[in-house]
Amino acid sequence: MENSIDKLTAIQNEVGYVKGTINNIALLGLFGEAGEVMDECIFITKGDPIHYKDYDNTPVSLKEKSIEIAKRIDGLKKQIRDKVMPPFEITIENEERFDSEMADALYYFNALAINRGKTLNDYAELSLNKVMKYKTQKDIRHANVEHGAK
Repeated sequence: MENSIDKLTAIQNEVGYVKGTINNIALLGLFGEAGEVMDECIFITKGDPIHYKDYDNTPVSLKEKSIEIAKRIDGLKKQIRDKVMPPFEITIENEERFDSEMADALYYFNALAINRGKTLNDYAELSLNKVMKYKTQKDIRHANVEHGAK
């Protein structure tokens, strides 16, 4: 089996995702894509959509609220990517906790892959195919947006 994760990493390095900084597009994109994944799901309990009580005690759809927040963050990502607004500096407050949370995200991503009967390599291959398609259609060098990190 060919390692699509290594191939995807090589292309990401080529377009500017490199060690040393937290990229605005990558961090915001992670959240935006999570929202888009949720948007493809239907959350039901006892035949009804799942709701929870918002800050003002108003019932809110879990899906609608999640998608609304994800769309706002994705919109911010696109503004930075398209140079409508400047990127901002990202400082990691606690590197150990950051890495632990990244590991948790990977854990859940892998769990969902298992639920779908797939592997992380399968998803890397899907991503690689999308990137290669976009690479022939348009410039994907959004990772090269100037960004700061400490």
